[in-house]
Amino acid sequence: MYLFLQVILIISLCFGLLYVLHMLITVRRANKNDYELSRAITGTFQNAFRGEVDTFRDGKRDYRVSAGLIVDRKTNTWKEQGKLSEEALDTILYPK
Repeated sequence: MYLFLQVILIISLCFGLLYVLHMLITVRRANKNDYELSRAITGTFQNAFRGEVDTFRDGKRDYRVSAGLIVDRKTNTWKEQGKLSEEALDTILYPK
């Protein structure tokens, strides 16, 4: 039984390492221009994590940002919340 658990552990570690390697290759192949543009749109990591990405850029709605509405419980008002869209992330991670 102990040997069986060791084999399972080794196999799962191998799959984990393959996944990490796959992610590193994907990030390395990322489109640098789109990455820099998305980084400029989000500003800081904290903004992207909290969903505080601006949905308007130069007075126009930015198609790279998915937007939604939330209720701020402190002020009891509607707030706009934005995040990078799936399409924007796909152009970075899977360039054509």
